[in-house]
Amino acid sequence: MSRLKSLFLSLIVLQTSVMLICVLLIFSPNSARVTAQEQGGEAGSEGIGDPYFPTLGNGGYDALHYTLDLTVDVEDNQIEATTQIDAHATQDLSSFNLDFTNMAISEVRVNDAPAEFVHSTAQDEGGGILGNNYGTGELTITPAESLIEGQNFTVFIRYSGEPTGSWYNYNDGIMVAGEPDGASGWYPVNEHPLDKASYTIRVTVHKPYIVAANGLLQDTIDSGRTRTFIWEAHTPMASYLVTLGIGDFDIQTDETTNGIPIRHYFGADLPRGVTNDFDRVPEMIDFFETVFGPYPFNVYGVIVHDADLGFALETQTLAVFGRNFTNEIVAAHELAHQWFGDSVSVGAWQHIWLNEGFATYAEQLWTEYSDGADALDERIRQDYEELADTDREFSVSPQEIFNAFDQIDFDDITLTQDQAAEALNYLLGAELDSDEIDALITELPEGELSGADLRDVIEDADFDDVTLSQIRFNNFLLAVGLDEFIRESQVQIGDPTPDNLFAGEVYVRGSLTLHALRLEIGDEAFFQTLRTYTKEFFNSNVVTDDFIAVAESVSGRDLDDFLQAWLFDP
Repeated sequence: MSRLKSLFLSLIVLQTSVMLICVLLIFSPNSARVTAQEQGGEAGSEGIGDPYFPTLGNGGYDALHYTLDLTVDVEDNQIEATTQIDAHATQDLSSFNLDFTNMAISEVRVNDAPAEFVHSTAQDEGGGILGNNYGTGELTITPAESLIEGQNFTVFIRYSGEPTGSWYNYNDGIMVAGEPDGASGWYPVNEHPLDKASYTIRVTVHKPYIVAANGLLQDTIDSGRTRTFIWEAHTPMASYLVTLGIGDFDIQTDETTNGIPIRHYFGADLPRGVTNDFDRVPEMIDFFETVFGPYPFNVYGVIVHDADLGFALETQTLAVFGRNFTNEIVAAHELAHQWFGDSVSVGAWQHIWLNEGFATYAEQLWTEYSDGADALDERIRQDYEELADTDREFSVSPQEIFNAFDQIDFDDITLTQDQAAEALNYLLGAELDSDEIDALITELPEGELSGADLRDVIEDADFDDVTLSQIRFNNFLLAVGLDEFIRESQVQIGDPTPDNLFAGEVYVRGSLTLHALRLEIGDEAFFQTLRTYTKEFFNSNVVTDDFIAVAESVSGRDLDDFLQAWLFDP
């Protein structure tokens, strides 16, 4: 995912989301409800154990392969679909869960026998192109016969409706992209990177629409007014990396020096200036193979939708872009994710810097390769300044200030008149003159006052947008005794919290961490570390300690304190 997506996410977070909670209890006909104790075995867990997103993913089984079969009405944004999952039981199961949101289910079968199911959903009416349901739908399935640990089994679900989550209809086509979740908005899935699976994706659309998806196109079946496109992705992938695109596309093909096929799907009316941004993709792959190791998949390409999306996403073997968010650096970033994020995937979302920090440093490496060492030094300098620029000013509306206040417990704060006056000057001094500040101070109660008194005066004040810097706002917090709030607001990229998953620091400081490591252990050990890391954890999952262990093994150095400082210190 590109660095600027974090800005786009921040805007979405500011919006109020309206949640409509509904529980649908649906049972297969002629089937009595059976408890876990009667079945034998236990219910699989509702969640795979991710500390940031406890309801994402599910326990008790390993999904091996998904066969998605969708008939899509683009104009009405409706689908009729089936999903078949080939899976492996990792415990005795009386029931198990899939993540799935708000479409109507008409049939569920396990090993070709009708199965009982309960579908609990929460529909986020904010919805939109980013997905981010965060586990708001659970499909609990009780098979006719319990499953035994080690048993392979199949699940078949028939459903229909309007997709949500990572599915976005932009009138002229369909785009699918969402992280850390969103796939459950259009098919039932074990939605966590810990459970990767291979995919067959069959999509039927009316002519003249074209369908692109992950992997390689196996067949196109012409049925007169419709066509069915069949795609195979043989290398397992995390569900947030699954994509498909429907629209009118120009298809361009190429290949790398090592024979890796390239297929790009460009919106048919995109100007050449947009498609030019991807001219050097084969050369990028050739270069990245020298520093990261062999390209981990059997094909690559991009799909650039003729829509303003405001972000890009590293969907496996077919990265997603919008027409207003393309350039050569972003192309390099999303390509690098094929190694870091797609092949080597996080084992828990708190380790997101292993995706975004590495892809951001890949931008720097491409700059160094393409424009020389001086250009790299300049970009590193700019990134340092970006992190250190606490004097940079920004405009904040009264409502944004009040939203920030909602996160602070003012009732436990006591202040003197002087402290309150100092706080008012730091917060509003750039907008109000001294007489206006003095007038606000006279509205404060005499003697000792509470933080709530100060908050009420600020919220009743008449002011427009305020010009603030991070240091001025921090000084306001210090004046009211909230230094702990400052520490908590600083992003530790090794454990950034769910709200800061895509914060700029995760990208920029993550990249600078890798550059600092390169300077610390030298180029030879650094690049050997990257190649060893991608080889050892090919098509696997990692946490931060795994990368540190590889770096220490290759360099022969104890790097724990060095990397801990970069990843966890302010």
